[in-house]
Amino acid sequence: MQERRAHSRVCFHRDVSLVVSRQRTYSCVAYDFCMRGIGVHTSEQLQAGQTISVEFQIMSDSRWRDINLRGRVAYSRQQGDHYSTGISFY
Repeated sequence: MQERRAHSRVCFHRDVSLVVSRQRTYSCVAYDFCMRGIGVHTSEQLQAGQTISVEFQIMSDSRWRDINLRGRVAYSRQQGDHYSTGISFY
């Protein structure tokens, strides 16, 4: 299968929080990342087009930094006992 993504993804296994409309927070695990989006495993299916905040930490200059990015759910597909969810940043 030919890769159609414009930006290459890197493996990115990290705990992530998804905040939907400041009302609901989902704890999940990211599996890949690029400059334009992130892939996460969620326990519930999210609605495509839904606006979402993605929050996680990275190590930079020997200390943890909080990252908060805004995005939109591109897809959420069931894979066994979880959902594979793609979020595109804006």
